[in-house]
Amino acid sequence: QGNGLGRIRNMLSYALQLRQSDWVRMGVLEKPDAIIVSSAHPFHFKSMQKWANHYKAQLIFEVRDLWPLSLSLLLGVSKFHPLCAWLGHLERHACRHCDTLVSLLPYALPHFTRRGLQPSKFTHIPNGIEVSSDASKGEPPDYLQDLKSNGKFIVMYAGAHGKPNALEPLIEAAKLVK
Repeated sequence: QGNGLGRIRNMLSYALQLRQSDWVRMGVLEKPDAIIVSSAHPFHFKSMQKWANHYKAQLIFEVRDLWPLSLSLLLGVSKFHPLCAWLGHLERHACRHCDTLVSLLPYALPHFTRRGLQPSKFTHIPNGIEVSSDASKGEPPDYLQDLKSNGKFIVMYAGAHGKPNALEPLIEAAKLVK
């Protein structure tokens, strides 16, 4: 619960379990061709690097958040805080040792190259969908049709609700449009 020491301890426990468990030898998984390390947090990168090296698998680092930059910018944690220093070390290590880094963040390449990533290893994969013209021909559900018929303007937000998503300006803008 929360974002305190208990959460960090849980993340570290997860990383340790990954490091100690050879899922291939146990017969749970087949030998991997690639291992994707998703960075909800980066604590498990070195554990998965061990298995990628062991099985000669591609090591893909999938970045969702910039650690420790997210902590510093969003929560005001000092970049000199020991946790930020450690997260920075893990991020630099991952940038130098991954085979590919994929990110939802389109303009993150300079951030990663400053941390040792070779630019040719960066791939931006957008978080979203491309709606084809055929997909837009479907009829909306009846309740949306009713709202539209009554002159209502419909907006949908399909994202997370958290501090990084900055929904307050969206809500304030909606009040102005009202």
